[in-house]
Amino acid sequence: MKRGLSIFLAAGLAMTVLQASTVLALQGQWLPDLTCPMVIDAFERLDAAGRWYHDAKSLFTEAFRCDPQWWAKFTVQAIGTLVITNIATLAWVISLKWGRHRNADGG
Repeated sequence: MKRGLSIFLAAGLAMTVLQASTVLALQGQWLPDLTCPMVIDAFERLDAAGRWYHDAKSLFTEAFRCDPQWWAKFTVQAIGTLVITNIATLAWVISLKWGRHRNADGG
């Protein structure tokens, strides 16, 4: 991979991660607000024996409902990071393939 493309992808990844993290940090929200009564109830049901899968789904649903702004910012950050990482990986794989092809041709 060329140096310019690598720097561009690294800068894009850093921008995506730092942008959402900085906004959340400036607002003092390192973690989502989980003090809603429904989230507390879902935690209690999760500790009890029984339907773990259903109770875990309920916990995540209530956590998203309790603080949707935090989860939206977190999701945008995660998706942006994944997209840029996938693009960088694809560019790296293509550069490896082209490098082998050029070496096989003798130039």
